[in-house]
Order: sequence, then structure tokens, then C-alpha cells
Amino acid sequence: MMLDKLKKLLKIVKFAGTLTLKDGTEIQLEGGSLEVGVKCYVVVPDATEPMVLPDGDYILEDESIMVVKEGVITELKDKIEEPEEVIVEEEAVVEQSAEVVEQAVEPTEPIEEPTEPVDLETKITDLENRLAAIEKSMMEKQTELVQSSEKLAEEFNSLKEKLTNTDGAVKLSSTKKAVELTAAEIRYRKIKGI
Repeated sequence: MMLDKLKKLLKIVKFAGTLTLKDGTEIQLEGGSLEVGVKCYVVVPDATEPMVLPDGDYILEDESIMVVKEGVITELKDKIEEPEEVIVEEEAVVEQSAEVVEQAVEPTEPIEEPTEPVDLETKITDLENRLAAIEKSMMEKQTELVQSSEKLAEEFNSLKEKLTNTDGAVKLSSTKKAVELTAAEIRYRKIKGI
């Protein structure tokens, strides 16, 4: 009982590193405890780095108030009993949370514009020259392919002619089978005209 009073008096409450404000905003605490002097960050889902909590008074889920200046907790206050002030505080927290989210979404550094004017004619000429070189290379490759295919066709015809002129070669066709015939069968076929 005495320890609880002492903790409340010193405003030391242990957390697992994060706490949620009354409006639902998640806050990350450096060191994991809620106490004066601790640095606070806003948890923004798509941010690459944590964002320091802006200055202001923030209402926690238990309705106590956390005062932050330069991202550091400067004061912890008990729950305020006056409903009018709480409503004003909640609106301020909502506005500050909206500002924090906007800052996280907006780029922090402006996009640099080119300092030198872009010379489109030079770029177009450069691209046309590259295109002409590519076309020339393609034409050379095409000429090589045509010459290579003509050479292969010549070699094929030469081999085909050699095979055709070879004595004793049997002519094959894709629809008939070559069959060795006896001398009598050859005479019979000649007579019939087969």
C-alpha cells in the first residue's frame, strides 16, 4: 500500500515501451517508463524513423495528462475533474495528432528541380543517333543470317545431289518403304508398269 502511494507520488508507471493516448494515438517511450525526463515518439505505421512527439498536453487513457516540451515529458498531472477543460484538451490532442500524421506523410526535404535547363533537341538528336546505330547493327546481323542460310542451303543441295547420283542408292520417300525386290519381282513390275 505504501509502495503504491510512493509510485503515484513520484508518477512512475512501468510500460512495455508504448502507451496509447485517449484519442488512440500510440506513443513510444524511450526507456520504457512513463516519467518526467523521458523522450517520447509518435508511432506512425509507414514512417521509416520515429517522430518526436510535438509540444503540448496529452491526455492518457486513464485521463491523466502528460505535458511534453521538445519531445520530452516535462510534467505528469492527475486526472482533471472539470469536463469542459477535458473536452478542450481532447480537441487539442486530436489536432496535434492530425498535424503529426500530416508531417509524417509530407516529404521533409523539397524535391530538387534541375538547375540547368534541359536541352530537348540535344537529347532527341542523341536518341536518334542511338536508334540509327541499333538499326545498322540489326541490318548487319540480318545480312549475316541471310548469307549463312544461303550457304547452308547450298551445302544441303550439294549433299542431296551427291546422294542422288551415287550408284546403288535407293530412293526413299516419306510415304513408301524401300523394299529389296528379287529379279523376278522387278521383271513382273516392269511388265505391269508398277
